[in-house]
Amino acid sequence: MATINLLKLYQSTFGYVASPFKNGNVIANVPEASKFNSLAYPEYEIFRQSYLGTPFFMPTTIDNYQLPNEPIIEISGNKTIIQTAIDGMDGSFKELFSLDDYVITIKGIAVDDNNPDMYPEEQIRAIRDLYEAKTNLQIVNRLCGFFNVKYLVVKSVSFPAIEGSRDMQPYILNCISDSVFNLELKEEI
Repeated sequence: MATINLLKLYQSTFGYVASPFKNGNVIANVPEASKFNSLAYPEYEIFRQSYLGTPFFMPTTIDNYQLPNEPIIEISGNKTIIQTAIDGMDGSFKELFSLDDYVITIKGIAVDDNNPDMYPEEQIRAIRDLYEAKTNLQIVNRLCGFFNVKYLVVKSVSFPAIEGSRDMQPYILNCISDSVFNLELKEEI
């Protein structure tokens, strides 16, 4: 079995590398009093380990499926702002109309933990199933929790090629945040 350097693989596939660890294995915790501590996470998530034996910092579960290794997650957001010019004044009056859905990009690499020399077919099928699934998929991830994102919709998926690789597969999930709405239907009068 060849030694795999996932950080170098992330860099060659996605163009950059982000290391979530400080001082070896020290993991930052969210303070108990933090307003971002709105989601409960099982204790085992902090102590899960990757294929290389390094601890996970922010594992990601979508609809009860633990994504392979530890994917890189990017979150971005936009606001809808109405600008109104005011006669005789420089600049404009800005009114916040709404916050748009968060855009969430999940980039990871699938490696079969049980047989690392084989193509991770089961993991790729599971990721494809997430893409083909309904809206309102539940996501459990600390970073998403900071933004109060509990549900998402997978808008697109891609599986970039790695030259000469038969035992791993990068994947990219492009998602938007979703919410559960309760609608009341009123009878016509």
